[in-house]
Amino acid sequence: VEEDAWTVLVYMCGADLESGWDSYEGQYDPDHDVYYASEDLTEIKKVTNQPNDVNVVFEAGGSKRWSNTYKSLIDATKLNRFHLSGRNYVLDERINNASMGQASTLKSFVEWGMETYPAEKTALVLWNHGGGMRGVCYDENYNDDSLLNSEMITALSGAGLGSSKKLEWIGYDACLMAVQDIAEFNSAYANYMVCSEESEAGYGWDYDTWLDDVFAKRSTETILTAIVDGFISDTNSLYRQYNWGASDQTLSWLDLSQMPAYKTAFDAFATALSNKLKSSNVKANTFKNWVLSNVKYYGE
Repeated sequence: VEEDAWTVLVYMCGADLESGWDSYEGQYDPDHDVYYASEDLTEIKKVTNQPNDVNVVFEAGGSKRWSNTYKSLIDATKLNRFHLSGRNYVLDERINNASMGQASTLKSFVEWGMETYPAEKTALVLWNHGGGMRGVCYDENYNDDSLLNSEMITALSGAGLGSSKKLEWIGYDACLMAVQDIAEFNSAYANYMVCSEESEAGYGWDYDTWLDDVFAKRSTETILTAIVDGFISDTNSLYRQYNWGASDQTLSWLDLSQMPAYKTAFDAFATALSNKLKSSNVKANTFKNWVLSNVKYYGE
Protein backbone atom coordinates (compact mmCIF):
# COMPACT_ATOMS: atom_id res chain seq x y z
CA VAL A 1 0.00 0.00 0.00
CA GLU A 2 1.40 3.38 -0.99
CA GLU A 3 1.78 5.65 2.02
CA ASP A 4 1.13 9.38 2.25
CA ALA A 5 3.58 11.73 3.96
CA TRP A 6 1.50 12.55 7.06
CA THR A 7 -1.73 11.57 8.76
CA VAL A 8 -2.89 13.55 11.79
CA LEU A 9 -5.58 11.71 13.76
CA VAL A 10 -7.72 13.89 16.04
CA TYR A 11 -9.73 12.10 18.73
CA MET A 12 -12.18 14.90 19.49
CA CYS A 13 -14.23 14.21 22.61
CA GLY A 14 -16.32 17.37 22.73
CA ALA A 15 -17.92 16.93 26.18
CA ASP A 16 -18.90 20.12 28.01
CA LEU A 17 -16.17 22.06 26.20
CA GLU A 18 -18.45 21.78 23.17
CA SER A 19 -21.93 21.53 24.68
CA GLY A 20 -21.61 23.86 27.68
CA TRP A 21 -23.39 21.25 29.81
CA ASP A 22 -23.11 21.97 33.53
CA SER A 23 -23.35 18.61 35.30
CA TYR A 24 -23.68 20.28 38.71
CA GLU A 25 -26.63 22.45 37.67
CA GLY A 26 -28.09 19.84 35.31
CA GLN A 27 -28.45 22.33 32.47
CA TYR A 28 -26.56 24.01 29.67
CA ASP A 29 -24.53 27.07 30.60
CA PRO A 30 -27.17 29.84 30.64
CA ASP A 31 -24.64 32.61 29.98
CA HIS A 32 -23.13 31.52 26.66
CA ASP A 33 -22.68 28.76 24.14
CA VAL A 34 -19.20 27.26 24.31
CA TYR A 35 -18.54 25.15 21.19
CA TYR A 36 -14.75 25.09 21.60
CA ALA A 37 -14.41 21.91 19.52
CA SER A 38 -16.41 23.45 16.67
CA GLU A 39 -14.28 26.58 16.87
CA ASP A 40 -11.18 24.45 16.40
CA LEU A 41 -12.79 22.68 13.44
CA THR A 42 -13.46 26.08 11.88
CA GLU A 43 -9.89 27.17 12.62
CA ILE A 44 -8.47 24.03 11.03
CA LYS A 45 -10.35 24.29 7.77
CA LYS A 46 -9.10 27.84 7.22
CA VAL A 47 -5.54 26.56 6.77
CA THR A 48 -4.63 26.66 3.09
CA ASN A 49 -2.43 24.57 0.78
CA GLN A 50 -3.29 21.10 2.03
CA PRO A 51 -1.39 18.68 -0.24
CA ASN A 52 -2.87 15.41 -1.46
CA ASP A 53 -0.46 13.35 0.65
CA VAL A 54 -1.29 14.93 4.03
CA ASN A 55 -4.43 13.80 5.85
CA VAL A 56 -6.22 15.37 8.83
CA VAL A 57 -8.73 12.86 10.16
CA PHE A 58 -11.24 13.10 13.02
CA GLU A 59 -13.47 11.07 15.26
CA ALA A 60 -15.94 13.41 16.98
CA GLY A 61 -18.34 12.51 19.77
CA GLY A 62 -18.64 12.57 23.53
CA SER A 63 -20.85 15.68 23.69
CA LYS A 64 -24.55 16.15 24.33
CA ARG A 65 -24.79 18.70 21.52
CA TRP A 66 -22.69 20.24 18.75
CA SER A 67 -22.78 23.63 17.11
CA ASN A 68 -25.30 24.04 14.28
CA THR A 69 -22.31 24.96 12.12
CA TYR A 70 -21.53 21.24 11.88
CA LYS A 71 -25.06 19.84 12.16
CA SER A 72 -24.81 18.00 8.83
CA LEU A 73 -21.40 16.56 9.72
CA ILE A 74 -21.68 15.56 13.38
CA ASP A 75 -24.56 13.58 14.85
CA ALA A 76 -24.47 13.85 18.65
CA THR A 77 -25.97 10.35 18.97
CA LYS A 78 -23.15 8.73 16.95
CA LEU A 79 -19.37 8.65 16.64
CA ASN A 80 -18.51 10.60 13.50
CA ARG A 81 -15.44 9.98 11.35
CA PHE A 82 -14.47 12.54 8.75
CA HIS A 83 -11.46 14.13 7.08
CA LEU A 84 -10.33 17.51 5.84
CA SER A 85 -10.36 17.99 2.07
CA GLY A 86 -9.84 21.29 0.29
CA ARG A 87 -10.86 23.41 3.29
CA ASN A 88 -14.03 21.37 3.74
CA TYR A 89 -14.91 18.32 5.79
CA VAL A 90 -15.96 15.06 4.16
CA LEU A 91 -17.84 12.47 6.21
CA ASP A 92 -16.28 9.00 6.05
CA GLU A 93 -18.71 7.14 8.27
CA ARG A 94 -20.87 7.25 11.36
CA ILE A 95 -20.71 4.36 13.79
CA ASN A 96 -22.76 3.42 16.83
CA ASN A 97 -22.14 5.59 19.85
CA ALA A 98 -19.73 4.31 22.47
CA SER A 99 -17.82 5.91 25.31
CA MET A 100 -14.78 7.82 24.11
CA GLY A 101 -13.36 7.02 27.54
CA GLN A 102 -13.15 3.34 26.63
CA ALA A 103 -9.96 1.73 25.33
CA SER A 104 -11.88 -0.12 22.63
CA THR A 105 -13.23 3.14 21.15
CA LEU A 106 -9.80 4.74 20.82
CA LYS A 107 -8.29 1.48 19.55
CA SER A 108 -10.93 1.23 16.83
CA PHE A 109 -10.33 4.81 15.66
CA VAL A 110 -6.53 4.48 15.57
CA GLU A 111 -6.77 1.18 13.70
CA TRP A 112 -9.27 2.59 11.21
CA GLY A 113 -7.32 5.82 10.76
CA MET A 114 -4.01 4.11 10.07
CA GLU A 115 -5.58 1.56 7.71
CA THR A 116 -7.70 4.09 5.81
CA TYR A 117 -5.05 6.83 5.68
CA PRO A 118 -1.66 5.03 5.81
CA ALA A 119 1.27 7.42 6.09
CA GLU A 120 5.00 7.47 6.68
CA LYS A 121 4.34 9.57 9.78
CA THR A 122 1.17 9.42 11.89
CA ALA A 123 0.29 11.75 14.76
CA LEU A 124 -2.50 11.38 17.32
CA VAL A 125 -4.14 14.31 19.12
CA LEU A 126 -6.37 13.67 22.13
CA TRP A 127 -8.77 16.62 22.43
CA ASN A 128 -10.69 17.22 25.66
CA HIS A 129 -10.14 17.46 29.40
CA GLY A 130 -7.09 15.91 31.02
CA GLY A 131 -6.53 14.94 34.62
CA GLY A 132 -3.00 13.57 34.70
CA MET A 133 -3.15 10.18 36.39
CA ARG A 134 -6.96 10.39 36.26
CA GLY A 135 -6.85 10.08 32.50
CA VAL A 136 -8.03 12.03 29.46
CA CYS A 137 -11.12 12.43 27.25
CA TYR A 138 -14.12 12.56 29.59
CA ASP A 139 -17.28 11.54 27.70
CA GLU A 140 -20.28 13.40 29.11
CA ASN A 141 -22.67 10.95 27.42
CA TYR A 142 -21.23 8.16 29.57
CA ASN A 143 -21.00 9.70 33.05
CA ASP A 144 -17.67 11.41 32.25
CA ASP A 145 -15.96 8.08 31.62
CA SER A 146 -12.30 8.77 30.80
CA LEU A 147 -9.36 6.99 29.23
CA LEU A 148 -7.17 5.94 32.13
CA ASN A 149 -3.47 5.46 31.45
CA SER A 150 -3.94 1.69 31.54
CA GLU A 151 -6.67 2.04 28.91
CA MET A 152 -4.41 4.19 26.74
CA ILE A 153 -1.84 1.38 26.83
CA THR A 154 -4.51 -1.18 25.92
CA ALA A 155 -5.76 0.98 23.03
CA LEU A 156 -2.37 1.86 21.55
CA SER A 157 -0.89 -1.62 21.86
CA GLY A 158 -4.14 -3.15 20.60
CA ALA A 159 -3.97 -0.93 17.51
CA GLY A 160 -0.64 -2.50 16.65
CA LEU A 161 1.68 0.22 17.91
CA GLY A 162 4.91 -0.72 19.64
CA SER A 163 8.63 -1.15 19.05
CA SER A 164 8.33 -1.88 15.33
CA LYS A 165 5.68 0.75 14.57
CA LYS A 166 5.31 4.01 16.46
CA LEU A 167 3.35 7.21 16.15
CA GLU A 168 5.59 10.07 15.15
CA TRP A 169 4.03 12.06 17.98
CA ILE A 170 1.14 11.96 20.40
CA GLY A 171 -0.38 15.21 21.60
CA TYR A 172 -2.63 15.93 24.55
CA ASP A 173 -4.70 19.04 23.85
CA ALA A 174 -5.85 18.72 27.46
CA CYS A 175 -4.90 19.77 30.96
CA LEU A 176 -2.23 18.37 33.26
CA MET A 177 -0.85 15.56 31.07
CA ALA A 178 2.87 16.41 31.38
CA VAL A 179 3.48 13.65 33.92
CA GLN A 180 6.53 11.39 34.09
CA ASP A 181 4.46 8.20 34.15
CA ILE A 182 2.45 9.32 31.10
CA ALA A 183 5.58 10.15 29.13
CA GLU A 184 7.08 6.83 30.19
CA PHE A 185 4.28 4.63 28.88
CA ASN A 186 3.87 6.72 25.73
CA SER A 187 7.55 6.20 24.90
CA ALA A 188 6.62 2.66 23.86
CA TYR A 189 4.15 3.93 21.25
CA ALA A 190 5.37 7.35 20.04
CA ASN A 191 8.61 9.16 19.26
CA TYR A 192 7.50 12.51 20.70
CA MET A 193 4.80 13.84 23.02
CA VAL A 194 3.16 17.27 23.39
CA CYS A 195 1.61 18.04 26.78
CA SER A 196 0.89 20.72 29.36
CA GLU A 197 2.01 20.83 32.99
CA GLU A 198 -0.71 23.33 33.90
CA SER A 199 -4.45 23.40 33.25
CA GLU A 200 -5.05 24.41 29.64
CA ALA A 201 -7.46 27.16 28.66
CA GLY A 202 -10.68 25.70 27.25
CA TYR A 203 -10.03 26.81 23.68
CA GLY A 204 -6.88 24.70 23.58
CA TRP A 205 -4.22 24.68 20.90
CA ASP A 206 -3.93 27.21 18.12
CA TYR A 207 -4.26 24.82 15.17
CA ASP A 208 -3.72 27.28 12.36
CA THR A 209 -0.22 28.13 13.61
CA TRP A 210 1.15 24.62 13.00
CA LEU A 211 -0.97 22.73 10.48
CA ASP A 212 0.62 24.76 7.68
CA ASP A 213 3.97 23.29 8.80
CA VAL A 214 2.49 19.80 8.48
CA PHE A 215 1.14 20.70 5.03
CA ALA A 216 4.59 21.94 4.07
CA LYS A 217 6.02 18.62 5.38
CA ARG A 218 8.54 20.32 7.61
CA SER A 219 10.51 18.42 10.24
CA THR A 220 8.76 16.97 13.28
CA GLU A 221 10.75 19.27 15.59
CA THR A 222 9.61 22.30 13.56
CA ILE A 223 5.97 21.21 13.76
CA LEU A 224 6.09 20.54 17.50
CA THR A 225 7.81 23.84 18.22
CA ALA A 226 5.09 25.60 16.21
CA ILE A 227 2.39 23.86 18.29
CA VAL A 228 4.00 25.04 21.53
CA ASP A 229 4.91 28.54 20.43
CA GLY A 230 1.54 29.12 18.74
CA PHE A 231 -0.42 28.10 21.84
CA ILE A 232 1.69 30.24 24.20
CA SER A 233 1.67 33.26 21.88
CA ASP A 234 -2.09 33.08 21.29
CA THR A 235 -2.78 32.64 25.01
CA ASN A 236 -0.54 35.56 25.98
CA SER A 237 -2.35 37.77 23.45
CA LEU A 238 -5.74 36.85 24.91
CA TYR A 239 -4.58 37.48 28.46
CA ARG A 240 -3.37 40.95 27.42
CA GLN A 241 -6.56 41.64 25.47
CA TYR A 242 -8.82 40.87 28.43
CA ASN A 243 -6.47 42.18 31.14
CA TRP A 244 -6.26 38.80 32.85
CA GLY A 245 -2.78 39.46 34.17
CA ALA A 246 0.18 37.15 33.59
CA SER A 247 -0.61 33.96 31.67
CA ASP A 248 -0.12 30.72 33.62
CA GLN A 249 -0.40 28.54 30.52
CA THR A 250 2.26 25.92 29.74
CA LEU A 251 2.98 23.57 26.86
CA SER A 252 6.05 21.55 25.90
CA TRP A 253 7.18 18.79 23.58
CA LEU A 254 9.26 15.85 24.73
CA ASP A 255 11.69 13.59 22.88
CA LEU A 256 10.50 10.25 24.20
CA SER A 257 13.67 8.46 23.11
CA GLN A 258 15.26 10.10 26.17
CA MET A 259 12.83 8.48 28.62
CA PRO A 260 14.98 5.40 29.46
CA ALA A 261 17.97 7.60 30.34
CA TYR A 262 15.73 10.00 32.25
CA LYS A 263 14.11 7.13 34.18
CA THR A 264 17.52 5.71 35.13
CA ALA A 265 18.69 9.11 36.35
CA PHE A 266 15.45 9.77 38.23
CA ASP A 267 15.56 6.40 39.98
CA ALA A 268 19.18 7.00 41.01
CA PHE A 269 18.24 10.42 42.36
CA ALA A 270 15.26 8.98 44.28
CA THR A 271 17.41 6.20 45.77
CA ALA A 272 20.13 8.64 46.84
CA LEU A 273 17.56 11.00 48.36
CA SER A 274 15.88 8.15 50.22
CA ASN A 275 19.20 6.89 51.59
CA LYS A 276 20.20 10.39 52.66
CA LEU A 277 16.90 10.90 54.44
CA LYS A 278 17.17 7.54 56.23
CA SER A 279 20.66 8.34 57.48
CA SER A 280 19.74 11.81 58.73
CA ASN A 281 17.96 12.99 61.83
CA VAL A 282 15.22 14.68 59.81
CA LYS A 283 11.80 13.23 60.42
CA ALA A 284 9.91 12.03 57.34
CA ASN A 285 6.94 14.34 57.98
CA THR A 286 9.24 17.34 58.41
CA PHE A 287 10.91 16.61 55.10
CA LYS A 288 7.57 16.00 53.38
CA ASN A 289 6.17 19.30 54.62
CA TRP A 290 9.31 21.12 53.47
CA VAL A 291 8.98 19.61 50.00
CA LEU A 292 5.29 20.45 49.75
CA SER A 293 5.91 24.05 50.77
CA ASN A 294 8.65 24.55 48.16
CA VAL A 295 7.75 22.39 45.17
CA LYS A 296 6.11 23.87 42.07
CA TYR A 297 2.72 22.34 41.39
CA TYR A 298 -0.10 22.77 38.90
CA GLY A 299 -3.86 22.66 38.56
CA GLU A 300 -4.78 24.64 41.66
